[in-house]
This record gives sequence, structure tokens and C-alpha cells, in this order.
Amino acid sequence: EDTVEKFAAVCGGGGSTTSAMRQLRVHNRYVMVAGHGAGWQFEFLLGYWFPDEQPIDAPEVGLQINLNPKASERRVIAEAMLEFSNTSQQGVRHWDHWKLSNDREWEGIGCSINLDEFFASEDHVEAIKKWFKELLDDVAAFRGQNPQLPWSAQATEGDA
Repeated sequence: EDTVEKFAAVCGGGGSTTSAMRQLRVHNRYVMVAGHGAGWQFEFLLGYWFPDEQPIDAPEVGLQINLNPKASERRVIAEAMLEFSNTSQQGVRHWDHWKLSNDREWEGIGCSINLDEFFASEDHVEAIKKWFKELLDDVAAFRGQNPQLPWSAQATEGDA
């Protein structure tokens, strides 16, 4: 519940079991989703990504900020994401980026760890919660650094 509340406070949306199950079925990920900007310009996803190639492999646990290729403010959002990713390379958590120069595909930044790494912790559930909190702290910093982005939250049962 703490993670759901913090996601809602930081990302401006929440999640539902219905939405999470749809994300799992359609996109091979079990995540909370919050979209922003008119027409769902970009979105925050927090949760688990399951591997396509080897279904027996452990999922990645993390957060992604994805940019819609049809976003009216795509260039400004992509620049903010790239700057955040580049700046993170000097920090504790490294936010990778992909396709930030391609305006025909969803692109984004993300930070994740393989689920297996949490099992070495004394309490892997608490370790995952702590990881989610740290990622959401990063998102709060991203928001603070980019007040010019379209921050109107959209979260519905039919999330992206």
C-alpha cells in the first residue's frame, strides 16, 4: 500500500488489478500506470517486466518513463528525459534511455534490477519496496527539474 500511495502522489495516478492484468496479458509487464499530457503524451510505469525470450528467467523490477511518438510536445519531453538519463550516470541509480531520437516509436528512460538480486536480501519484499521508493524519489526529482512538461495526470481502467 505504501508503494501505491507514493506512486499516486509522485506520478499522479494509480493502478488497478484489472489494469495490471491487462498490462501483463498485452505487454508482458505487471505495472502501475499513470499517463500525462493531452492525448497521453508520456507515461510512468512501475512494476515488473517479464522476459519474452526465456520465460523462465526472472523479471526486471523497475520504473520506466515512456514517450508517445505522437506527443505534441515530444521534442521537449525527450530532451528532458535525455538530460535526466545523462545526469543520472554520475549518481547511484543509472537511468538508461532508448530511441530518444526516433519520433516513430515509443521511446523512454528506465531503471531496473533483475528480481534475482533481491533474493540475497534478508527480507526481499522490503528490499523491493525500498527500491520502488528510491525510483519514485528519482521521479519526484525529474518532475521538480521539469515543471514545463504537461503534468496533467490520466489514469483509467484502460491504461495505455
